[in-house]
Amino acid sequence: MTDNSSIELTTGEMGSVYLPSDYGVSFFSKVTTVRDNSLIKAYCENTAHDLTPINTQGIVTMRSYAFRYDAGLNTVRLADTITQLYSNCFYGSSTVSFDSGAGMGDLGERSFDTNSKLETVYIHGTNTIIRAYAFNNCVKLRTVTLQNVQQMMSSVFYGCYRLEDVVLPPQCTSVGDYSFAVSSDSTTQANLNQDFCLIVTRLPVFNEGSYSVLSVAPTKLGYNLMQNRLTNTTRKAVFLPWEWYLVYRYYNTNSSAGIWNNVGVWIEATAGQTLPTTSHQLYGNYIADYTFTWYSDKALQNQVTTASTAGTYYGIIQEVT
Repeated sequence: MTDNSSIELTTGEMGSVYLPSDYGVSFFSKVTTVRDNSLIKAYCENTAHDLTPINTQGIVTMRSYAFRYDAGLNTVRLADTITQLYSNCFYGSSTVSFDSGAGMGDLGERSFDTNSKLETVYIHGTNTIIRAYAFNNCVKLRTVTLQNVQQMMSSVFYGCYRLEDVVLPPQCTSVGDYSFAVSSDSTTQANLNQDFCLIVTRLPVFNEGSYSVLSVAPTKLGYNLMQNRLTNTTRKAVFLPWEWYLVYRYYNTNSSAGIWNNVGVWIEATAGQTLPTTSHQLYGNYIADYTFTWYSDKALQNQVTTASTAGTYYGIIQEVT
């Protein structure tokens, strides 16, 4: 194989980005693209192996189906050179953990769809787009860390019923329909993580008393974002920065998000700070009074009026009619 920075491994070539160590084959530092089905299944399938920053160094893209149904692939930690995964790249593989690498910009549609072993996901690329169904039906997935994710398309975590808390980073401007929805079947509902919540961090810039601010939408939360997950309706499943509450309420009336009844608020407070209990807002002809009830935990169990220590506090917001 020649030392060429534009090499693309294709189906049938006697080379691969990674083979198990007992075959004495390592990575090719000049490979820039892993083409469709380029992994030599005869060598790797059902043989325990990992992808690491070392044996994926120099790769820029991984094409569709490259590691699909790879039953021996345990962990995936990609080199920072990789910027894109095409669709179905790790569909149905046996991966337990995924680290995108710092260069990831585009995580392809159904990248890890139907992975029955995936438990942890760490995405920390640059303004990453996560495409539809990327982690669909990853039924063991619990821990998800999203850094610098700019956009999530529809059904990204559909069917991931064991998910623990997910925090949307400030860069995230759009979350697609059904992103955290689950099935209504009895097995899913019996195993549903009732403590799950979504924490939104992005703060819109707006000026009080001006309709013009409404042209600057907060993070778009898709239609039926958490369908069939809200079996415990006494708990707030989505927490927004408390500064958002009226802007979010307005957009809800325009059907930009249909989860108002399960929205709470959070605030970063300093030690000894008295937490706000009421608010009166006027936006054009829309007038609203609100009350806040605060808790020291996301489960909304320990009610407080003053922050005992510096940290995050979670609240229920209620419009006074």
